[in-house]
Amino acid sequence: MPVIRQRLSADDAFGHPVPVRYSLEEAWQKGLPPWKAPTARTYLRRRSPERGIPVPEGVLDRQTVR
Repeated sequence: MPVIRQRLSADDAFGHPVPVRYSLEEAWQKGLPPWKAPTARTYLRRRSPERGIPVPEGVLDRQTVR
């Protein structure tokens, strides 16, 4: 699977590392979240906002949000 890096900001262009972004499926395959992609989507889209937990914005890559 390709590793997607977000575009460089002015800060990143001056030596700060660019964070690697994963889709939920890719992140689960790497063992980052404890849930499979469908369960993680439920938490990110519905349960976290209901509890007041901020959800990071993703970057759209064709049809996949990373």
